[in-house]
Amino acid sequence: MPAVTDHALSTFRSRLDWLLDGRSLYSWINTLGVSRGVAESISHGKVPGPEILRLIQLKERVSLDWLISGLTSPILVDKLHDPRELKHALTEKTDLLSLCVLHDNAGHWALMLSQSGEYSYRNLPVLYKHHRLIHSELTPEMADILLDTLRSAPLSEIPVYVLAVDQKQLLGVRTGHVSPYQISQQIVTASETTQVDILLAKLLDQKPIMPAPATTISTDLMRAVISLVSRTAEEEQITLDADQQARVYTAVYRHAHRTGISAQQLDQSLVLTTLEATA
Repeated sequence: MPAVTDHALSTFRSRLDWLLDGRSLYSWINTLGVSRGVAESISHGKVPGPEILRLIQLKERVSLDWLISGLTSPILVDKLHDPRELKHALTEKTDLLSLCVLHDNAGHWALMLSQSGEYSYRNLPVLYKHHRLIHSELTPEMADILLDTLRSAPLSEIPVYVLAVDQKQLLGVRTGHVSPYQISQQIVTASETTQVDILLAKLLDQKPIMPAPATTISTDLMRAVISLVSRTAEEEQITLDADQQARVYTAVYRHAHRTGISAQQLDQSLVLTTLEATA
């Protein structure tokens, strides 16, 4: 994938392709609740109108300035300075599905909130899911607010994941140069925790949360899985919502990784079996 400053990302379509990161344009457009004609228009290099751009921003948390002109950082990141801002971010809505704590085993962190939402397009309701990135300095006050908020209903029931990333990737998350979608694809390697207090204490003390993984997620394999799943779903006319897509990606990737199947060896029959079980 080109870097976000790469000259290869000089057009709206190239920047959208960076954002999609291997997802089929036509399948993705379908999740927005808009017509296939919009995808046809985009594929021919046209920039969609304001209403469609706003839907893209909602779904992908992308900066429209960057998407349209290439200026600014691509991803919208909420940079918080006051612990009360963190509590508000967690409780302002009741649509929080899960939370992922990203860390580099060196005392730096970021949060990714997975949230559901609904918007109206041409007087029809469209349900969607997005991933919201939050960046703040890790202080005892921030840790206390996070812990107290997660212990309160209804957030006490949501899953909390822990994902170790390298310092370069975490910096990219904090500065808006790594997309939430890219991070969401690494959740297959994350561990769920019920000991948030111990996690935060170790982060504050800059103690290792877990040994650095010997192997990280295979980007090539994950991209191949996403591409093949999207293409197969389109060919078979199977419509998947965001949660179903995530489950299929995860199931296919884990099977391929466990059995030693490379990106080049992926078999469409595996994808079809998983799609039929999920859809």
